[in-house]
Parts: sequence; C-alpha cells; structure tokens
Amino acid sequence: MSSNNFNHLDIWDAKAQLNKQNVPQEELASTEKFSSVASEFARFKAMKTLRSKFARLTNQHGQGISPPPLAFDRWLARSSLQRVLDNNSSIDSTTPDDIEIEIGSTIAHREPVIPCYLKNMDTGGEQNVQPEFIADLSRTYSKKTAMLIAEQITTSSLLAAEKHDAIFHSSSTASSSADNDVKQKIKAMLKATKRSAKKVMESTTSTADQWLELEQAAEALRDYAALKAAMSTNCSADEMKVHKVMSKSGHVVLLSAYSLDGNEKKFVKPYMTINKQHYDKLVELHLRATNSTQEEVDEKIFCILCRYEGIKGVGSQCALPGAVFESLEKYLGNTIECFASPLNCRFQNYYSAFPALEQHFGSLGSFFSSYSDIKYGSFEANPPFVPEIMTFMEEAIHSLLEDKSKGPLSFLIIVPDWGGTNSTAEVCMNSKFNRASTCISASQHVFADGAQHRVSERWRPSSWDTAVILLQNDRGKSKWPMTADQLSEAITSSFSRSKNTGGPEKNDEDVYAWEARGIKKGGRQGKNIPIKRKSKNGHTDFKNTQVKKKKF
Repeated sequence: MSSNNFNHLDIWDAKAQLNKQNVPQEELASTEKFSSVASEFARFKAMKTLRSKFARLTNQHGQGISPPPLAFDRWLARSSLQRVLDNNSSIDSTTPDDIEIEIGSTIAHREPVIPCYLKNMDTGGEQNVQPEFIADLSRTYSKKTAMLIAEQITTSSLLAAEKHDAIFHSSSTASSSADNDVKQKIKAMLKATKRSAKKVMESTTSTADQWLELEQAAEALRDYAALKAAMSTNCSADEMKVHKVMSKSGHVVLLSAYSLDGNEKKFVKPYMTINKQHYDKLVELHLRATNSTQEEVDEKIFCILCRYEGIKGVGSQCALPGAVFESLEKYLGNTIECFASPLNCRFQNYYSAFPALEQHFGSLGSFFSSYSDIKYGSFEANPPFVPEIMTFMEEAIHSLLEDKSKGPLSFLIIVPDWGGTNSTAEVCMNSKFNRASTCISASQHVFADGAQHRVSERWRPSSWDTAVILLQNDRGKSKWPMTADQLSEAITSSFSRSKNTGGPEKNDEDVYAWEARGIKKGGRQGKNIPIKRKSKNGHTDFKNTQVKKKKF
C-alpha cells in the first residue's frame, strides 16, 4: 500500500502538516474490543431495527402525524453526549490501558452507539427516558403519546444494547444498576400482561387503551424473550471476514461480510459501499497511523462504514468545503477539526466521535473527552446541529479561553443562525472572545454532504443561514490576527458551490429541490421532504424543527 501519487485535494488535503504539539494525542487502546466485523455488523442491524421501530411507533400512535424531523437522530446525539460525560466522570487511574475509551463498568459505558442511558424524570423515577426526548416529541404529539413512544423505544434500545453486550462482550457477567432497572421494568410489564389480558377478556366493550396496554406488555415480552434467547446461545457469534470487490466502473468499492461454513463463504447483506476516492483516503490514513495487512485494513474500513450507516443522520455529518480551509489557511493555519470522522476529515489528524475505532485512521480522540488537555492551537468547530451538543461545545471552548495558563488558542465556530437570544450563535457573537464574525445566507452556500463517501453529488445546500464566529484568547488574537472583513471575504467566496467545483456561479442554492431529488439520487421523498419557510433575511429556508436548548 504505497502513498505515492495521491491527489485527493478535492476530498482531503493529504500533504498538509499539522503541528501535533498543539494537542496531546490520547493514548488510545491498541485493540478495540468491540470493532470486530461481526460485532459492528450486528450493531448496524440493531440500529436499523430501532429506527424502523421508531417509525412504526410514531405512525401507530401518532395517528398519521409525522414526528419532528430528526427527532430520532437528536435522541442518539444526546445519548452519545451523556455517555461521554458519564465516562469522563468515571475514568480514574485504575482503568486498564487496554480498555477502549467507550468501555466502562456498565453496558451504558461500553456500548458506543446503541442508546442505553437512563435519566430519571421528576416523577419519582417512574419513566427512565430522556425528558428532552419527550419534549422533542411533544412538539407534534400529546404529552401522553410522546411519553408512550419515548418509553417504548428506550426500553427496546436498552434490550438491544444488552443483547449485543451479551453476545460480544464475554466479560459481561455482572449487571449494572441500569441493567437491573430494565429487568425490573420488564418483569413488571410481564405481570401487567396478565392483568391487561384479563381486563380485555372480562370487558364486554374493550377500550382502545386496554388493547394498547396489552400490546405494550406483549411487545416487551417479545423483546425480552429475544434477549434471553441470545444470552442462552453461549453468548458467542461466528467470526466474520470482509470481501472486497470493485464496481464495473471502477469508481465504487463494495465491502461484504461473510462467515465460513467449512470452506464455503456465507455472505450476509446488506453490503457496504464507498467511493474509490474515499476508500483510498482511508487506506492512506490507516497507513500513516498504524501498520496492518490489507485484509485488516478492509475489515476496519467495513467497521467504520457500519458504524456511520448505523447512526445515519448524514445531515449531522456534513463538513466544511475544502475551499474554506484553504482560504483561511493564511490567517489561521491548518486548523484541527473538533468534530470530524475518517470519512469527512480535511486533514490527517482530527477529533472524532469514536476514537477507539478511529484512532487507526488518525483520530486524536473525542473533543468532549479531551478538550481540557488542549494547551494551545488553532481549531475549527462545526458540531452536529443538536442544541445540547452545541451548548456543551460552546461552554467547553469558553472554559479553555478563560484559562490564563493556556497558550495561544483560536476556535473558528460554524453553527446555524437560528436567531433567538439563547442560541449558540448568539452566545458566541456576544462573547468577549469574539474577534470576528459573519453570517452567510442559506441560499448562498453549501456543505460537503455527510454521505459524500457513497454518493456522486458531494455538495449539499445549507438548510439554514450559517453563523461563522472566530473566538480567540489574547494570545491567540496576537498569533492569528484576522479582521471581520477578512473573515467575511474569505468565507463568502469559499463556501460557494462554484469555488469548490470549478463550475459556473449558482446564486440560489435550493435545499428543498436537493432533498426532492428522490431516494435513488440520495434525496428524500414524500413526507420526509422538509417544509419551506422564509428566513429572517428573506431567503427561502426550512422550518426550524429544533428544540429549545437545554443543559444536562
């Protein structure tokens, strides 16, 4: 695997050198216990099942009313943030060196993707679901319906995490308090099955609520039975390998998992696909980070693809266009990305959501786990547009800038300009560390799509006006000076489609038309297409579907 003749400046800058002294790279696990092919494929299928169940629950109990757009994705994001925060508080000097960053003493700590975090509400702990999740769903459903949907999907998710842990984590012998809470809840629902069935049988005119109660209990019984069945099969899974083939055009790499039945390969679906350019990028990143055989590299790439296909949310995986980094380089240097992945990173080192898996592709760790260790440097922060995550990011960055012991620090913040006094954009605009800022109309700029690694059209029109704010401490301002006019000029031109494609100017990006391209072209269809509205500056934009920011 040679690194010669690479020319990927359109999807990443392979030649750029980052000053790795800017940040202390974490000592991550040498092997990741949960990143086997079989484990990641099973996790992908579990996430797919959860998303399908959420769609079924909202359709069934929402009486045909669609849930708030991206409600499921925000639930995943909030769970991931809470997992990181819980892990941060539980890590101590006795943690073994060979335990990956996601692994803790409970399933909730070990599981990096499937939500298994319990947060008691102010109702005596009767409902172990995120109150933010209920509030999110309550924007389109009644409080009762929102609680019902949130409770059922939370229970299913906890059981899915426990099932996966039982099969792939052989040392999982003790149940955590959260696990015991789930089992107690399921036992109560099993008892409720008899009570519910008795009510239905004895009633001459059964009500909808009685049937609904029985359905809930029966579904809990089915999920629990599936869990026990998995745990009774010696908690093991067949080893899987990965087979790679090229498409006839040579532009797409297809990776498929298989197990061996004697000498026969038993392939499983679905396959994972990745554009050849992105595949070559991952191979090169892996080559720079560690040594492995080609077979091992393909297996790790397959695991990366499973991980991100499992969480979906390609809108949350959007990245800045390459031209933006290039236009800012003379002012801010090659900035380190605080929220990236091997699939969308601009440079070979970056912070990412799953460092134990992505360390093999140049990850420096999780920004939320590692930000306090940053000493100095120039950074770019384009987080998932989830209020809780943006709030935590803003507070973390401000804590660094307030620390007088830190060296020069510079953070270029890219967040949606939703308006309102409590938005992240507004808080950063009003910060005493704000050295320069600008705003770009939604119709005037694009992002690199979160699915760029498997689609032909890389550039995604923005759904929102975007705020760009440069926060620096005094030392950072002296080291990387930049005026508001310089920032505005650099950002306005480099965020355009034409600047990144070399094509003609396009003065009116339309994300509605982009989403309406159809499933085959990477768009959406039917009720999933967002609703147009007029933004505060008069440009066509999308209805804000986000929840008011809340803190954990």
